[in-house]
Order: sequence, then C-alpha cells, then structure tokens
Amino acid sequence: MSSSLILSPALDIVSDHRIKKMCSISTNTPLRMNKSYKGFGYVVVGFLFKGIDKVIKNILFHASAAKGDKSIDQLNTSMPMDQDLQKLEFSDKKPSTPILDTINYPIHMKNLSTQELVKLADELRAEIVHTVSKTGGHLSASLGVTELTVALHHVFNTPEDKIIWDVGHQAYVHKILTGRRSKMHTIRQTSGLAGFPKRDESVHDAFGAGHSSTSISAGLGMAVGQELLGKKNRVVAVIGDGAMTAGQAYEAMNNAGYLDTNLIIVLNDNKQVSLPTATVDGPAPPVGALSRALTRLHSSRKLRMLREAAKVGRGRVVREGSRVAILGFGTILQSCVAAGDLLREVGVSATIADARFCKPLDGELIRSLAREHEVLLTVEEGSIGGFGSHVSHFLALNGLLEQNLKWRAMMLPDRYIEHGSQKEQMEEAGLSARHIAATVLSLIGENKDALHHLC
Repeated sequence: MSSSLILSPALDIVSDHRIKKMCSISTNTPLRMNKSYKGFGYVVVGFLFKGIDKVIKNILFHASAAKGDKSIDQLNTSMPMDQDLQKLEFSDKKPSTPILDTINYPIHMKNLSTQELVKLADELRAEIVHTVSKTGGHLSASLGVTELTVALHHVFNTPEDKIIWDVGHQAYVHKILTGRRSKMHTIRQTSGLAGFPKRDESVHDAFGAGHSSTSISAGLGMAVGQELLGKKNRVVAVIGDGAMTAGQAYEAMNNAGYLDTNLIIVLNDNKQVSLPTATVDGPAPPVGALSRALTRLHSSRKLRMLREAAKVGRGRVVREGSRVAILGFGTILQSCVAAGDLLREVGVSATIADARFCKPLDGELIRSLAREHEVLLTVEEGSIGGFGSHVSHFLALNGLLEQNLKWRAMMLPDRYIEHGSQKEQMEEAGLSARHIAATVLSLIGENKDALHHLC
C-alpha cells in the first residue's frame, strides 16, 4: 500500500477530495484533515504512516505551550506540559546543551521522551544561532524546521531511510544530528562543511542540491528504486514554499500520483516565501503565503513598472575608454570596474559598460562598443549558453564579427567548484578582476611585463 504524509500550508484547501486532486497522489486510504499547528509554518493535511504525525504533534504541543501559544487547544490533546521549559536567551557565550551533548547520530535520540525532544529542539536552535553568529550562514530556514527535523530523525532511520531537503539550507539541524556538530564552525568556509546537503560529506545526505524544487522528483526516483530492489525503506522530501513555486515540483507530484509510489512529501510553508524579491525600487522584504503572493505579484504596480522597464532593455556606460570595451552582466560588474583600474595602471584605457538586462539586449549599446573598440569582452557569473551566447548571436547576425573586432566571453567554467568564500571561488573560476584584465592584455598583445604586473 502506498503512503503519503503531506505537511501543507493552511491555505484554501477545503476538502480531502480537493487535496487528492491538487496533489495528484492516489492512495488506497483516504487522506484526512488534521488541526492546524499555528505558529510553526505547517499543518498536517493527511497521513498514512503511523508514528510521524504523533511525534510532530507532541513536540509542537509542548513547544507551543511553552511559548504561551493560545491556539494550542486546536491540537485537542490532554498531554501534560513540562514546566521546566524556559525561554531561550541567546548571547555570544556557548549555550548549555546537556541533551544535545549526548547525541552524535540519530540513533542516540530514539529513546528520548517527548519532553526531552522538545528540550533538544531548543538546544539545537541555540546551537545554530551561536554557530551562525560566528561564521555567517542561513539562519532562519534551519530555525524554522527545528522541531520538524527532530521529529523526522526520531521516527525515521537515516541513512536507510532517505530525507531530502529542498532548499538545502534548511539542513543545519540535520547536519548537527548526523555527526557533524564538531565541524559546524567550518560551515560555508573553505574546506569546511557545505551550506547544503552534500553526499560525499555524509551518508545521511541523500541528495546534494541547494536550489531548488528538485526534491520531489529526486525522492520519487529513490522511492521507485527502493521498490525495484524490494526494499521497504522510506523516502521523505521536505520542500519549502519558495521551492514549491517551480513547475518542476508540480510535475514531480503529478508523476508521483501516476506511479502511486511510497513517497512522503513535506511542504514547509512559513507563510512568507523565503526568496527575497526585487523591484525597480531595489530589494523588497519576503512576500506573503504562496496563494496570496502569486495574486499580489501579478496585480502589483511595481511588477508592471518592472515589465515596462524590461521592455526598454537599456544598458549604461559606467566609464569611457578607448581600444578595449568590457561589458559586464550582473554583479560581476564590480570586478569589471576593478579590472579597468588594473588596466589603467599599465596604460590601457578600457570602457566599462553595464548590460543590466540579458533580454532584450541593448542592441544600440552593443553595436557602439563593437564598432568603436578593438576588443570586446563580455563577462558574467553565468554558465555557457547565457548572456555571452546571446551577445555572440547578436554580433554574428549583425555582421559585427566580420570586421576587425576581437571578441571573447568570460563565464563560469563547466565544472564543479567547491564551496568557499566568494573571492576564492571567483579566483578558481577565473573571473577575478586580475583574470579579466589579463584576458584583455592577452588579446591586445601586451608584453609579459604588463601581465606580470597583474600577478
């Protein structure tokens, strides 16, 4: 019998029939609606796997009661509350974690009581805040799934059971509970722990992805593989509301419904899509719940203004020069300006331009750069087939490559780059300011002394 657990936002889901229709998941047992777990970003909509719902309900009951949540009566339970729970206070001092100190792997938390699991969740939250305050990293995403992660690892048995995190920066609690606590101070640092699940880092990381929307399709493939091998291990896909906005997630749910495979899907909706938005006025705070966010987005005056601005598609010249033109797209523009400074030191005057838009291209700007300069260099933090490819097609179709123009495109190499500081990653990718300047010098035939100056 197939089983499915769905933790879903309390949106406009009104019936079991609509739930099955929306998620396209066929089951042999009807899904049933449960009460809302207010304040924790998810509600249990339906479940067929015994154990996990009870654990989550118990943990959230105690945590909500400890925090004075007046809506706790919605859980309809008479479980006694631990009176020793106290409000957490965060400081720069390492927090006291007596329960967490006894746990190296998920197997060590199997015999904990519900009250101890709640305390463990509080200790994990304090541990994450303390760690991230030192190293930087993704804080709120992991704090939002602390109780959920504790519940999942209490019920399921990784690495035999598979838990997939989408997006991956929800996995800090998971990392701590799976043998990597002593290395958390290295997270997102060069040669340290990755900020996302990474398969060669731990057998408990079932799928190595950061962004986004791939968990359901990946989990479905694993679940099908388990069935083909005759195994009965569970596969759990934890997907956030931001990741859920991609069509790949809905396509995977449709496929899961067709295959009727034993797959558990958790939708973590904190009622604000975690991905920040940008408008013509600059960065904007996260938007509301998924259903409301889409409606507001399409009717937004700022979106209409952004669409109108995109139709114009005009770039800008940041610095006037001669002989060489460097056309940057995106945040790499800062490195292009720095490269221009390096070139100036060796007597090369470079025009620095900001493309601003990939589509539509500013044809007038590109024609001007191509006709008035000996060398045109496009620089982006994208991969092969991105902005540089669009420019190359434009140059070819307009006959601009048939003249004396030397054109080169600089982009990310087609290989995996290990995590580390942005500066180190850009150096490895060959996109630092000195790499850009060196490329220009090689194209205009400057001597080795000028190249040596950049080293």
